[in-house]
Amino acid sequence: MKVRKYKNDPLELDRKLKGILKGNTDIELGYKLSFISMVLNGALPKDVAEYCVHDERAIQKWVKIADEQGFDALKRKKKEGRPPLLNPEQKAEIKAVLEDPNSLEEYGYCVWDGKTLSEFIKKWYDVDISVRNCQYLFHELGQSSKTPQTFPAHPENSKVREDFKKNSPNC
Repeated sequence: MKVRKYKNDPLELDRKLKGILKGNTDIELGYKLSFISMVLNGALPKDVAEYCVHDERAIQKWVKIADEQGFDALKRKKKEGRPPLLNPEQKAEIKAVLEDPNSLEEYGYCVWDGKTLSEFIKKWYDVDISVRNCQYLFHELGQSSKTPQTFPAHPENSKVREDFKKNSPNC
């Protein structure tokens, strides 16, 4: 079995580690530091791995990172992803438009749904958003897609239903 050769003194690393553990509020980092401390104090990574239900290689990797890069390198990284297509100000403006009862006529739409919202965003903000993502945007903004009813819910006869269809706005 290979014995790790440390770049820094293990006792000095353990002393620093205990100082960090006292003021630590990150639970995940606390677990990692506890397991590293066990290894620095003579426990085998294999035994620590069995104790903490982690892979032995993960324990070895954490010890190596702490020794070579320092304990800050073990902290959880902020996840980065694709930036949002709309900024918060634009979303607030869109929400205001959706809440305005006169906005449909003002912008030339019959109903706010995923397709019309996608067209609106493309026209006003020059941003292409799919219909499905516009449906998600409705949910995010606390709105719902408003689809028109094509006929009365419980018509007594078919004549009422046909009259309703003929007189409904055809958008």
